[in-house]
Amino acid sequence: MSVNYSHGKFQARVKEKNGKVHTKLFNTKKEAKEYERKLYHDLQRSSFSFEKNNTLFSDFFLNFYIPEVCLSDTQGWRDDKARQYRNYIANHIGHKKIKDIKLVDITFIINRMREKKLAPQTILHIYNTLNHSFKAAIEYDYLSESPMRKSIKPKLEKREGITLTPHESNIVIQSSKGHKFELAVLFQLLAGLRVGEVIGLRWKNLRIDQDFLIISEAFAKKENRMRDTTKTKEERFLPLHPYIKTIIKDKIAKIDPEFFVLTSSEKNFSYNSYLRFLKSIVKANNLNPQIATHALRHGHAELMSVQGANIHEVQYSLGHRKSETTKGYLHSHQPKFQACTKLINQIILPAMQKETLVPTSEVNF
Repeated sequence: MSVNYSHGKFQARVKEKNGKVHTKLFNTKKEAKEYERKLYHDLQRSSFSFEKNNTLFSDFFLNFYIPEVCLSDTQGWRDDKARQYRNYIANHIGHKKIKDIKLVDITFIINRMREKKLAPQTILHIYNTLNHSFKAAIEYDYLSESPMRKSIKPKLEKREGITLTPHESNIVIQSSKGHKFELAVLFQLLAGLRVGEVIGLRWKNLRIDQDFLIISEAFAKKENRMRDTTKTKEERFLPLHPYIKTIIKDKIAKIDPEFFVLTSSEKNFSYNSYLRFLKSIVKANNLNPQIATHALRHGHAELMSVQGANIHEVQYSLGHRKSETTKGYLHSHQPKFQACTKLINQIILPAMQKETLVPTSEVNF
């Protein structure tokens, strides 16, 4: 199987064992790969069902499931699944024919991970990977029935996320004042950005004359590269806080719009350096030592909530697909409804407000 690019088109090409070749042109590489995969396995289904039933799980998982079924996943996710396979799955079922794997084998893998005291989230992640791989095996006729059962699915205890109180948020904002990571802190606490969205924020995304910013891309830590979409694949438009505006207003006209905001260059800032900076503030002020970059998003939700935001306002600001996710970020609840820009404009210390902030009544939409 191969996909070639020529004269503005992507050509899918599949060769049968008898030498017959099937080709077709597509506008995108993804369409060509999907056609190629489907045709290949349609041919397999009709001609080589016996061979497929005798396929080793290692061959299926590494040579078909990850490169073909997981084609639309990011490279980081595919690498993560391959690592899971090597560390926790291969020694137990990799040598077995896929048709011979039973529930007892899956139960053994789950129990071994528990014995090694792996995090419940990690165990569930590996269970889900196995479950998805066996569903794919059924879809492509490697199996007729999955050995997976819901009865052995790991269950997670619901934990409240680490957050910052409004007072703690003010401490972090004050402590970061004048530092190179001050804007990173402000974008997370005052706009609710994910750390990858802060790293990937470009000057062109700041509409300072209209008081809003556009979140349209993000930095993927696992892949160590920029991704041209957000985590939820959706753009969102957020109010630009007046305090942030005072910091950047003199810079924006002088810098290349394609440069990143935090570095004012074409290079991203270091996540690990930012994390160390944040941890130093936490330690110096005797805050919860578990506070890390993600806690600032919880802090943003808390700030909005105590000012009267409803769950849908917080959900939009954080960029969640489901309101159920947002509920895990809300630690205080007030019934009042206020617009997002006005809410966020009220959350800085009075001392800061005297210096730089526009009164709520003067903020326009």
